[in-house]
Amino acid sequence: MKKVFIKSSIHGDLYFRSVYDYFDGPKLFSVISNRGKFLLVYWIDEDEDDYTWVAIDISKTKLLALEKKAIDIFSILNEKEEKIYYRIVTPFNKNNIPYIESIVGDIRNEIMMPDKGIFISMIENYLADAEFNEIIESGIMHADYSLHIDRPKTSKALIDFSSISPVFETFNELFKDFISIFDIHDKLLPVSGKPGSFIVDFNSNKFNLIESHLKELTHRIINRVEIGTFIKQNKIPLQPLEKLFTHISNQNLIIDMSNKNSDEEFLKIRKVDADFYLKEISKLTSLDLSSAQVPQADTFSRIFNLVENIWKNGYLDKEATGLSARHIAYYEDAANILGFISDAGIVTSVGQQMILASDDSKLSIAAKCFENSHCGWTWVMWSEVENISQIKPETAKRFLDECALTLSEETKLRRSRTLKTWCNLLQEHYKDWT
Repeated sequence: MKKVFIKSSIHGDLYFRSVYDYFDGPKLFSVISNRGKFLLVYWIDEDEDDYTWVAIDISKTKLLALEKKAIDIFSILNEKEEKIYYRIVTPFNKNNIPYIESIVGDIRNEIMMPDKGIFISMIENYLADAEFNEIIESGIMHADYSLHIDRPKTSKALIDFSSISPVFETFNELFKDFISIFDIHDKLLPVSGKPGSFIVDFNSNKFNLIESHLKELTHRIINRVEIGTFIKQNKIPLQPLEKLFTHISNQNLIIDMSNKNSDEEFLKIRKVDADFYLKEISKLTSLDLSSAQVPQADTFSRIFNLVENIWKNGYLDKEATGLSARHIAYYEDAANILGFISDAGIVTSVGQQMILASDDSKLSIAAKCFENSHCGWTWVMWSEVENISQIKPETAKRFLDECALTLSEETKLRRSRTLKTWCNLLQEHYKDWT
């Protein structure tokens, strides 16, 4: 019979799989989640009321290497595969609810690491093959979250695809921008949907990182208190939030989200809520930058060549660029920021003008395009000047510190160098065509 370690608000039921160290109870063991994911659990401490543990996600390959004593315990913990680890508190009193939280950081800040060269001492399997297979098979349809989209009972309008599609896209953008702070990536993966007032169930390994912030945001909205300071302090992405509130207002929607592992609703926004806060959010958004709006490509000749490459071939011949895949992405983003190519990678009319211009004119066009971009104009407004020729290039880092809240510190350093390079060059070629 399957034995549950804890019912996790992040993973659902966590079942004991195998125990590797035992002293007055399991101290090092693996568990499997409802979705068939493995975690390694390591005992930290206990007091009068609780046990405290850390847990890390672990691949089947690494887990088998641990069990075959090909990897020691120190290495497994020290070289964890995700930036996230979990802190778990399990009360002795079974009537009390276990606590689990996600932490982004170095696990060595949480625990005293074991000595190197210590391997597991035993393997005691808890799951029968049939039970293990049952978890894996049922995990395909397990969902962690449920998103519900409805209209007020007084509304006679039916919900159609144009009403629901932007909600999913915006939530995905909100989530991806938020976790980019930690330099980590994840996707919202739909599991099932239900018709009528539309419900979609989805899962995500890392949505819990923003869940508590959305819960507090909902609390503040219900009580009609100021939310701007909270949003900025917790680096909640403003632009997708503004899109979400605008869509809810325009379509007269009610949106709520719940955690299926804890049966807790943690987000609810109605049209009346969106209308009340849109002005405040829009004011903040006017000085906000997302990662996609800030360039990280220093050489303008490469930007120009990339656009011309697309124009001549009808597509991007990546081999002809002489760049790595990562740098190609940076230069495509830069061309898109400047308006030379569309989101679909097609050369725009201004991109064509740039291709046909002389070298000096190319830079003059780029200067005006950068000023007209969201990043360039936000820098102008933040600097309280009239155009990019008056911006001080050395303010690039401070500008990103205040306006690009979802960028990690390392990313801000890299992109501030790009902005400084762009500003120094483009100011020489800037022409005020007003």
